[in-house]
Amino acid sequence: MPLQDILITFLFAVLVFPAVFIFLEKMWPSVAGYRVFRHGFLSDVVWYGVQSFVSRSLSPLAVFAVLLPVPLVLGISTESFFSGFGPAAELPFFWQAIIAFVIADFFLYWSHRFFHSRAAWPFHAVHHSPEELDWLAATRMHPVNEIGAQIISACPVLLMGFPPLALVVWAPFFAIHAVFIHTNVRVSFGPFRYVLASPTFHRWHHTTREEGQEKNFASYLPLWDLVFGTFYMPANRQPSEFGLEGEVPDGFLRQFVHPLLPSSWRQEQSPGEAARSKE
Repeated sequence: MPLQDILITFLFAVLVFPAVFIFLEKMWPSVAGYRVFRHGFLSDVVWYGVQSFVSRSLSPLAVFAVLLPVPLVLGISTESFFSGFGPAAELPFFWQAIIAFVIADFFLYWSHRFFHSRAAWPFHAVHHSPEELDWLAATRMHPVNEIGAQIISACPVLLMGFPPLALVVWAPFFAIHAVFIHTNVRVSFGPFRYVLASPTFHRWHHTTREEGQEKNFASYLPLWDLVFGTFYMPANRQPSEFGLEGEVPDGFLRQFVHPLLPSSWRQEQSPGEAARSKE
């Protein structure tokens, strides 16, 4: 990447985007009283840098590595495979991008539900641990969670013959929307709440286990939650309580290592287990 592009990207990442999201949170807060430099701010700044590197560099490499044997099995060149093949490659690019987006989001929905399972929850719990949910907390995502989600969502699209560009073209939208839906703003998109995930929609997912933590798994299209019975947006209410009550330690290094520890050293339960234990 040219130095000029790197500088522009850095400028947007550390100045423009934070300024916009902080402005929105101050003007239309969902929960009043949040401070910019709240508890966990410094560790989340580190997560911000790590998450940016993982999502933009490591995760695409992981997807490539997983799919690398496939061209050999199909009997085509690696270049042909990663350029798109079959009927999907013959579609106009506009439709490639739209269909690839819908398919990827479907698998993201199920990827998200998988990370709420007993096996994967320790990694996803890191993302659910902020007790003050704002734009910066969105980037508190363990690399195993991020890489796993990208593999689960991108591989089926590429295996169907869609070119990587059909997903890459969405990258700016994916990055901005992923942060936006965590912002502390009172935005539900009104009648379009069923079309695109909003901050209100996703913030309900970050509430306590007793409230809505097992709801609203969709990343972009609430359609999947409507179809599979996990849609949750109470009328005239905003989520206000977040976090996991001490299940995940403070600090970047401890949060990074915590899911890698033996299960006997950890205290958390998956959301599904917690619900069953109260029945």
